[in-house]
Amino acid sequence: MLTFRQAIEAFDTERAGNPTWNIDNKTGMLLQALITENNYTSALEIGTSTGYSALHIANALSQTDGSLVTVESHTERFTIAKERFASLSDSARITQVQGHAPEILDEISGTFDFIFLDATKYEHVSYVEALKSRLKSGGMIVSDNMLSHKEQMQPLLELMEANKSFSCELLEIGTGLLVSKNEA
Repeated sequence: MLTFRQAIEAFDTERAGNPTWNIDNKTGMLLQALITENNYTSALEIGTSTGYSALHIANALSQTDGSLVTVESHTERFTIAKERFASLSDSARITQVQGHAPEILDEISGTFDFIFLDATKYEHVSYVEALKSRLKSGGMIVSDNMLSHKEQMQPLLELMEANKSFSCELLEIGTGLLVSKNEA
């Protein structure tokens, strides 16, 4: 059985050419820092792909005694991630949900203090609209691909910057991250 750190090191998406659109290691390390620095314990990820970002998130949550729910619609990527998570010594920390996020978000219960969005770009606005009431005060929504898909992500940027409940920062790391903290 592998630890989260061992699984992250074994994954090494950068050398594999990243055909499944996973985040890079620097982005993963930032996600971990955001979770541990804020002592977040409940996370939701939309867009598991093959599990690299989930490993980073779950690694941080293992330090705060938290848990992750991760959603993926693509059957093959979901299965690859499931097999990867099964090899973890702390796999119970991760709950996988297969399905198209806009159709299944109501089936996922609870509130979250960390939400990571890395799925269908034009749907990010609908994800935020559906989830913002389930984000705890002081919680954070982190959206990937803000620079690599700038035109598609512009509506999300405008939505978050216009919402007075959130303080936002656009980071030039990886493919670009929008870090939006719920100040309400």
